[in-house]
Amino acid sequence: MANSTRAGASSAYSTRSASGRRSSSATPSAAGRTQPLRDSVVATFLTNPLFTRKLLQGFINDPARATEDWVRLYQRPLVVADTTPAVGAWLPALLAPTAVAASERPASYQGLKVPVFIIWGERDTITPLHQGQRLARLAPHAELAVMRNVGHIPQIEDPAGFNELLLKAVAKAAIKASSASSSR
Repeated sequence: MANSTRAGASSAYSTRSASGRRSSSATPSAAGRTQPLRDSVVATFLTNPLFTRKLLQGFINDPARATEDWVRLYQRPLVVADTTPAVGAWLPALLAPTAVAASERPASYQGLKVPVFIIWGERDTITPLHQGQRLARLAPHAELAVMRNVGHIPQIEDPAGFNELLLKAVAKAAIKASSASSSR
């Protein structure tokens, strides 16, 4: 049986926090034991620059819209130090949340006092159109614009159409704000 500790080596497990400080414990936590495997999976599929195009294509209706420019843009955060462990630490909250998010509570939308303009892709497979329609029904001052033949990221698939809708919504809100302030 091989000797598991070397002379002079610490048997404590050491981790580095987001602030850069090291902390030690006598035994690794469950998260500490699974982190290398988790980070390997994240590095292979989510933060791997060679996989960015394929991942982006999974979010949009027209794979050809995952142009080299968009791929480069989405790759930029991947070079930031500690991106892979940060994404890995966030995944459990995304995939198996322990609490109901505010975005899942109808009251979060029903209490909105501001105008809400929702732009949704007709062919969004990540958050399907029926979810956008539900949000528009819940928020008292909501308007839903559905972009035809686009998926989850309409500003990639139809930038001109997206910008047109957004600018119209901003102009409409500005007119309402202006008329509301002049009537005071």
